[in-house]
Amino acid sequence: MNHIAKYYFFSFIPYISRTSTQLSGWRATLDQSNKQSFNPKSNSVLRNIARTMPKITIQELDATQVKFSIEGVDCSVSNALRRICIAEVPTLAIDLVEVLENSSVLCDEFVSHRLGLVPLLSGLAKEFSFPYEFSEEEGSKTDVQFDLHIRAQSDQTLDVTSDDLVCQDKRILPVQYSNSTEKFPSTKTGILIVKLRKNQEIQVRCVARKGIGKDHAKWSPVATAVFRYEPRIQVDEVVFSTLTGRLRLICFYTFINSL
Repeated sequence: MNHIAKYYFFSFIPYISRTSTQLSGWRATLDQSNKQSFNPKSNSVLRNIARTMPKITIQELDATQVKFSIEGVDCSVSNALRRICIAEVPTLAIDLVEVLENSSVLCDEFVSHRLGLVPLLSGLAKEFSFPYEFSEEEGSKTDVQFDLHIRAQSDQTLDVTSDDLVCQDKRILPVQYSNSTEKFPSTKTGILIVKLRKNQEIQVRCVARKGIGKDHAKWSPVATAVFRYEPRIQVDEVVFSTLTGRLRLICFYTFINSL
């Protein structure tokens, strides 16, 4: 069995907003790059470049996941790409929380930590500056404010979720999420922050900022990003022809299961 430099990447991206137009643009760009090739009759330099150019093949692509294979690169390059997906892509996340009122069962630090881990749609992250790169130039901005103010009035337990966060910039929203596997699933689609009983109240003011996963995990844009080798299996035709029918079936199913 031989191995070739071909890797699969699986990257789940719930934090970044991707419209169908953007996805179509990516697919068109990648398809165009795959179709481009050098004329082998030009000269030997171009032929050598054409042979060493990496080849990327998109296998799955939707709003939350991309799966592709890459050939013609070293393992270190693939691992570097994986690490960039995890730690170098800028996103938006809540970085500062001011607690004005909190009569819930959770302490202020617990609530602040949960708010910081709420993923935000970060398609507009490029319009923001990092806090350490802020300048006084017109149009430069680093912060976007969220407000949360909920008070339970009924005897029923009230779920406070990320849907209750109100942003000053209507284009920046928390990621929609629902878990149908819960024993008592909530009717809301947001991420649960805290539960309130009657007359309990929570009021906070949050500031979201631009950052990268290398600074803190809350800015990591992916849930996971991994790669693996794809084996290339070559069958010895001479040996295979000497096998009986039963052994051939065993080898065939072994080959299928190894894919």
